[in-house]
Amino acid sequence: MGYPGISHSRHGQGTGYGTSQAATEERHCRTGTCQKPSEKSQTGCGAAFNAFVKDKSVDLGQYVTIGSRLATLVGTDEFWVRISVPVSRLPQISIPGINATEGAPARAIQETGISGELIIREGQVVRVLGDLDPVGRMARLLVAVKDPFQLERPPLSQSEFPLLLGAYVKVEMQGPWLENVFVIPRKAFREGDRVWLMAGEKKLAIQKVTVVWRRKADVMVRGLSPGDQIITSRISAPVAGMELGGADVSQSADQKKTELTD
Repeated sequence: MGYPGISHSRHGQGTGYGTSQAATEERHCRTGTCQKPSEKSQTGCGAAFNAFVKDKSVDLGQYVTIGSRLATLVGTDEFWVRISVPVSRLPQISIPGINATEGAPARAIQETGISGELIIREGQVVRVLGDLDPVGRMARLLVAVKDPFQLERPPLSQSEFPLLLGAYVKVEMQGPWLENVFVIPRKAFREGDRVWLMAGEKKLAIQKVTVVWRRKADVMVRGLSPGDQIITSRISAPVAGMELGGADVSQSADQKKTELTD
């Protein structure tokens, strides 16, 4: 079964295009095949890809000429989502034709606002655009999301809400594996790329670290040792070697290898 309002055939392949974190694809019906009307039939126009009609520009009985715009079609096989990422993070993302043969796996996630339910579609990075975002000066990537309307699902499988055209989504991309890094909470990361540690005899040690990756809740760093006692509480006027009282301490995890996601 197809989604209401969608003509779903399996004779063509379609692609989509997304703008500003919105899944979008628009195609004008300038290609395809049209048949001349007989005495008892009307002219028919078929598209070369799976699509539904977003809007039409002609009405019944209207005359059209070569090059006339008939309708705007939206491909249903694939949507493209345009996302913005810091330029500094591009080397950690697999981009076809630049640093990889295949794009990094990705997921488009939309919050429905209904009991916290999420619409999740698998995708893949297809290319980087040639300009920066004029507002944030960030690089822009295109992520292809397959079957946004779930038209290819098995007939007896549970139906899911479709990823609608123009929906704002969050995109998660899979990055490379990082070795010999430690994941610490953001509240334990101090100004100047430093971490407070509890050294011997409960004295303060200030350790400079190298930031590998930043996320909302934590930071991946190098420069620590397995078993280091990380201080997460605030200390007024910290000085190396000072005695520590009831500071909150969490033992750093021995993260030899962790997957980079964002």
